[in-house]
Amino acid sequence: KGQYIYAVCTYGLNANNGLNDLKKILKNKGISLSANYEIKMVDNYVVGYELKNKDIQSQILLKADEKIVTIINSILKMQNNNVKDGPYSLIKPLIHSFYKNKNHQKGFYTTEKCIGCHKCENQCPCNVINLEDNKPVWTKNCSFCLKCINTCPNQAIQYKKGTRGRKRYY
Repeated sequence: KGQYIYAVCTYGLNANNGLNDLKKILKNKGISLSANYEIKMVDNYVVGYELKNKDIQSQILLKADEKIVTIINSILKMQNNNVKDGPYSLIKPLIHSFYKNKNHQKGFYTTEKCIGCHKCENQCPCNVINLEDNKPVWTKNCSFCLKCINTCPNQAIQYKKGTRGRKRYY
């Protein structure tokens, strides 16, 4: 009680799902946020659409750097802040529910370009990728962060039919 507790969430399209999930978790523990902030970053959702070109990505990252400075100053002053629901707030619970309950790992595969370099396995934040016969295999509880797809040096990792030929963010 009486502590200044804040959260900073990055996002590509909208931050509210992550923030709302965090608020629910904290509420169950009797904790509430004094402030929450969002920072728009480059979207890496290559499975859904083409990524922005490098110039637009650079602009987004420059704005993010500026916003980070603003957020730091606000936190140092212990200011209250509450991110408002964005334009997707009405449909996001439905999409989020579908997204969270899907076995994402089933859609990943590698092409003949895979060299078994272990980069996907070593960089997976959830530790759900294992190499078998020098090829990645995704196990349960994949968070679908897409780091594997976006950091594969040969673009050998694909997801269903939607990622072939699309540029990656790295």
